[in-house]
Amino acid sequence: MKAPIKFFYLLIGILFFTFASCQDEVIEETPPNEQEIIQAGSNLANLMRYSSANDGSVDDLMDNSDCFTVHLPVTIVANGVTLTIETLDDLSVLQAIFDASNTDNDDLVFLFPIIIILNDYTEVNIESVEALEDFIATCISDEDIIECADFVYPISFSIYNTDFQVIDTIVIDNDYELYIFLEGLDDDDNGVVLASLNFPVTIAYANGSTVEVNSNQALEEAINAAGENCEDDCSEEVIVENLQECHWVIAAHNVNNDYLGYHFYFNENNLLQIIFGTGSVTVGGEWYTSEVNGSVVVTISELTDFNDLEGDWIVESCNNNQLVWIQQTNSRPIEMALEQSCQDSPFNCFNNQTITVCDIDNDGIEIIELETLVLVPVICTAYFTSTFHETLADAENNMNAIVQPNAYTNISNPQTVYLRIEALNGLYEVFEIELVLENCTTCDNPGALTNDLVIYVPFGDEVKDLISGQTVQNITNDFVADRSGNQSCAIAFNGNNHFSIPVSTQNQIVQGDSFSISIWFKMQNTDLSNHEIIFQKGEAVTEGFQMGVYDLNTPVVGDTTFGYGLWDNDWNGEIDVQWDNTDWHHLVLTRDSNNTIRLYRDGTLRNIDENSNFNIDSDPLENYIVGQYFQGHLDDLRVYKRTLSSNEVGDLFQLEADCFQCL
Repeated sequence: MKAPIKFFYLLIGILFFTFASCQDEVIEETPPNEQEIIQAGSNLANLMRYSSANDGSVDDLMDNSDCFTVHLPVTIVANGVTLTIETLDDLSVLQAIFDASNTDNDDLVFLFPIIIILNDYTEVNIESVEALEDFIATCISDEDIIECADFVYPISFSIYNTDFQVIDTIVIDNDYELYIFLEGLDDDDNGVVLASLNFPVTIAYANGSTVEVNSNQALEEAINAAGENCEDDCSEEVIVENLQECHWVIAAHNVNNDYLGYHFYFNENNLLQIIFGTGSVTVGGEWYTSEVNGSVVVTISELTDFNDLEGDWIVESCNNNQLVWIQQTNSRPIEMALEQSCQDSPFNCFNNQTITVCDIDNDGIEIIELETLVLVPVICTAYFTSTFHETLADAENNMNAIVQPNAYTNISNPQTVYLRIEALNGLYEVFEIELVLENCTTCDNPGALTNDLVIYVPFGDEVKDLISGQTVQNITNDFVADRSGNQSCAIAFNGNNHFSIPVSTQNQIVQGDSFSISIWFKMQNTDLSNHEIIFQKGEAVTEGFQMGVYDLNTPVVGDTTFGYGLWDNDWNGEIDVQWDNTDWHHLVLTRDSNNTIRLYRDGTLRNIDENSNFNIDSDPLENYIVGQYFQGHLDDLRVYKRTLSSNEVGDLFQLEADCFQCL
């Protein structure tokens, strides 16, 4: 590997932590009111410190402790699924994994070592699960932490000397900086003599409301009022809105554990759907709310089964993502906890697209498998129903659905059919599917090395994956001559015109999979320091993995960790691969079951990393990106769901350039 200083992730930038001095000279100013000076150890200083302390509850889904947060990114194994938590937003992925389990015995294991951050931002290295358990058993959370009031940053302080002259202005951009600043108020060594907060300042409460304050007294009152503004709104109106916002999952039931994992859909018109088991069986019923003696009651009725879930349920507690219901019975109260599960909308899983079908008889008519071509390649965790229609009006009105969508005979060429996707809450969207039949009676593609081939794009005057049959639309790239001189049989990139190939169940690659990627490339870049991506899983360098060039256009492979790089170390030392070289080169990346990474160029192994820490993400993500920031030509992209042998890599290198549009 090359030295880290040359690794391309340095391009992402360096985060600077600084307190910005906005004033270099002493400025005379009218002395501030003594009440506006923030004294170390004062009630206001303490309240501000409690509000800016590290809130250990924000990641309780991972560590189940309010004493600390886990430093991110961190890699975990949740119910057997390995994933990296980059930000707190990624906890929704963890919640989805837990929601997918039909039991409440969720399992989470950290990949040690990890770093934990205490309420006062002290960092502690944890080397093992035993050390973590011991720490949790003995740690005591700072009970004075105020979780429900947050400063809206940036804020600033004026710093005075004893003569009340402004000597500095400190800008604060986050909780950590504010906490450290307040901790240093009584430190004579830091040069802070007197400090006052520059108003106005805005405080945001957990319930979404905000308040602007203009004095120390108003600020103290606003923070003290945090408790009142953090109480959950359990009004009937809010509960109804939350019930219909997403679906809900039974997280606890004190009588029957068999109900754990059942999914509730509180649909419009008081229709209730309960999905259980694999999701293929549903129970229908009704629901409505009422207010009785100051409490909100959710009534469930007309279920075709599971009578234990029927009746009046009193809402005992609520927040945006959890409800606790109580039902009084003759024996003992039944308590049921439901957690909100906002899975991705099914509408995000689909888009308008063109499907190209082989016209065997060249008569413009074929039997087309709509479900196989349109629905099967889509990965979607949200529940939905789908129908195909010949007109937009029929799709919008849910009428005249195509009876046998997997045996549909088109009526024109091209033809647009309409896919109606309907969520369980009754909302729907319609997508246009253009069907195009093309002549494919003859195909001279010999089909060399196609075993376990999941993506194959020869760039024959189009960007078409011959495996899925899907053509990428709206391409702005030019098509150029390939390595054998065949015109319009390779594709050119100018650094700004990349394109994406959708991830499907067939071509997805996740951590643990064996795979290989083969592509021909020809550089045109004149900036030696540019990092140019040839092929990438995901939309950003923080996702998946990348094949590209950097540092004198040297081939390199990187992953999600910002630290892994496998280089073609021979590149810079070879005369025939200078940056202005006009030759085509063949690049192959392989990964095997032992996470051994091999990089081949021009049929020869150039580097190997055995049992590596190469991490490509356990999430299949949505797209493969081709040519991001790339300046040059690409040809013959192949992605395999297996590890190519060195002989097979050599065979690919020896293949003649082609312009195939079929397989």
